Amino acid sequence: TISDAQTQQPLPFAHVFVNNTTQVTTTDVEGKFSLQNLPAGQTEVIFTFVGYESTQSKVYVKPGEVVTLTIQLTPSLQQLSDVEVKGTRDKE
Repeated sequence: TISDAQTQQPLPFAHVFVNNTTQVTTTDVEGKFSLQNLPAGQTEVIFTFVGYESTQSKVYVKPGEVVTLTIQLTPSLQQLSDVEVKGTRDKE
């Protein structure tokens, strides 16, 4: 599962992927995810969510083993710059 490190609330639709592969998934509304058919051995899994610091975890997988991870992401302190929207009216 993936949750907010401060509020402990689940992070729905966070991205989870295995580094240097095309294996990717997203969390459900409860912050849960599953990756199937990972290669045996050490694997690096990356976790990202908009507005949060990305994190990575090295996981050692044995054949046929189920590994459970609980990941907490920290909110990013970066803020986007202001956006100003201006409109004009066509006189015709």
